[in-house]
Amino acid sequence: MKRPRNGRPRRPVGKRDHRRIIRVLTEGAVTEPGYLAQWARRNRGVHIDVADSGMVPLSLVQRARDYQKANRPPRRKGRGVEFDEIWCVFDVDQHVNLTQAINEAQQSGIDVALSNPCFELWIILHYEDQTAHIDRRNAQRRARVLGALDAKRLDPRNIEALLGGYDAAKLRAQQLRQRHMGNGSNPTENPSSTVWELVDRLL
Repeated sequence: MKRPRNGRPRRPVGKRDHRRIIRVLTEGAVTEPGYLAQWARRNRGVHIDVADSGMVPLSLVQRARDYQKANRPPRRKGRGVEFDEIWCVFDVDQHVNLTQAINEAQQSGIDVALSNPCFELWIILHYEDQTAHIDRRNAQRRARVLGALDAKRLDPRNIEALLGGYDAAKLRAQQLRQRHMGNGSNPTENPSSTVWELVDRLL
């Protein structure tokens, strides 16, 4: 194998490392990618590829479908797939095409991590229970008060404390789902989050 000047062997064209690659498209351009990247850094067997962000749910799903089509193993020799899984991360908020986005994702085999009302609710669950209805503004405010966020970014002083609350956040999210189902409401009603399903794939 030909070696470049730095002495490291060049990777053959079309080859990739053995890490599992998860491509993620997020509604938020700052908080969600920053949070997920922290988990990916802790597992060398997983690489997270944030392909797109800052788009509404339906646009995210449609872009993910485009990536899916391009990710099918081509016929040219030596070319493989670019990623192993693809996820969309978005909020319920007030998106008019939310149901369509979720349905299209399910039909296309695209995984969705959904938070109601917003991703900050998932952050809150790392620290405390949140069983009452909460709106976006109050969720964002509470996440900052708890020390998890500095504006929209993860507060670097408290990242370890945040991630250390993951198991509790997962349990709280699962309990919220059970609570909604128990009273006959939709499991994705406010408050709720399924972000843990994606994080579990990064561990």
